[in-house]
Amino acid sequence: MKYCTQCGNELPLDTKFCTNCGKTLEGKSVPDKNQSHRRKVIGILVTVVIVLFVTHTWVANIIDPYKKLEKLDERMEADDAHGFFDHVNLEKDGIVNKEEYLQYIREGDWDFVMDQMIQVIEHSDKDAEVLRGWDGREVLMVERRKWLLGFYETYNIQGIHRDLHLKTNFAPLSIMVNGGKEITMTEEDEYRDIAMVYPGSHTIRWKGENEFGEFIDEEEMIVSLFEGGPKEVKMEIDLDTFTLRSNQMEAALFYNGEDTGYLLKDFAELGPFPSEFPSILHAEIEDTEGKVLRTEEIQPDRLPSDSMEFMFELEKEDGEKELENKEEESLEEIDIYDVPEEELISQAEQHVLQFREDYEKALNKEDFTLVGFYLGHGSEAAIELEEYMEDVRGNGYHFDFKENVIDDSQKVRDDLYKVTTREAFTFTDENGMKTDYERYKEYVIYFSSHGFKIVEIHIHDTNRNQR
Repeated sequence: MKYCTQCGNELPLDTKFCTNCGKTLEGKSVPDKNQSHRRKVIGILVTVVIVLFVTHTWVANIIDPYKKLEKLDERMEADDAHGFFDHVNLEKDGIVNKEEYLQYIREGDWDFVMDQMIQVIEHSDKDAEVLRGWDGREVLMVERRKWLLGFYETYNIQGIHRDLHLKTNFAPLSIMVNGGKEITMTEEDEYRDIAMVYPGSHTIRWKGENEFGEFIDEEEMIVSLFEGGPKEVKMEIDLDTFTLRSNQMEAALFYNGEDTGYLLKDFAELGPFPSEFPSILHAEIEDTEGKVLRTEEIQPDRLPSDSMEFMFELEKEDGEKELENKEEESLEEIDIYDVPEEELISQAEQHVLQFREDYEKALNKEDFTLVGFYLGHGSEAAIELEEYMEDVRGNGYHFDFKENVIDDSQKVRDDLYKVTTREAFTFTDENGMKTDYERYKEYVIYFSSHGFKIVEIHIHDTNRNQR
């Protein structure tokens, strides 16, 4: 039994309302399990959708290319090179001067470049597009990439580089670009791929050394993307060398007052020498009595030719005494301060003609001392003529000089003259066979307080007629 809560009337258990007052009776409902499960599923789905939407919005915001363009534009406007390239991908080992690269892009018209970026993002279906300045220069590259299984597209801005190839005529050579990592070149005259380098101005500094000191230099390198292929740079060091002659090849070589630890015989030639400071060389040797003999000092940058002569004062033979006497006589005759300038060319010509006269005697008598006085000690002319006379010595040859004519003369500088000649002579070999020669030559003559000295002889043309 149950009772009505309104009037208290007793009612049957299954009654839904009171028969006395008509009040609806309340009953306990049984929970619907299926309905509860559906509500949970719907709640989870709603949560997932919200999370996905928030995530999508967040991701889309992160990879939004227009936000990247906006940041690039802001950094360009602020002239902030480092901030600009925070949003540009550069090779980790690439050499970049960010201020220079930014200026290179700006010179191509940044607004022009920006318009291209927008066109690529909105309309291009290519994976990569090169951006160019108004003048056609390549400046940057836009790369499109799929992300998260292709659901999203992201755009990366890439810098464009060139390969840097270097070549040197001196090895080993240490190189630094923009004060960065030191690179060693071990091969001469061969291009080596050094690094990737971005547009702009870069400083290449190099250092090498030999027995005579260090060679240090630098140069500015401009890299642009107008040209294709690698950027090739040749690093040329002044490699002037000098032939070596001495009457004591066992002598020790001294450089700027210090013993080099080498003997003259250890060198086929001397040099190159650093140009940062003067180079002074001499040689020393002990005689049989323990006395140290020393040659005169030589400064390479003051030599009139590409040869050095380290001669010691030893006991002179008759030929050497004759040569010395002849030189002393000449010094008494010539004083560069007393000779009028207009007479010097004429005297240079006479020096050549007198040399030719004595050279004929020297060839036939096989005696180099007859002409050594006319030549610069250790000069190219002296070395070549002495070697030639040594080659023809004892072969029974005869030389008959017919004509020596001056064709032209000129003053190159105060201490250097050139005289051109036409020379005719007859050469007779050991079998009596005669050959007539006509030669056109140029004599290079050095002038100092020691008078005129022939330092170079160049043969320009030769006509021969065998009888």
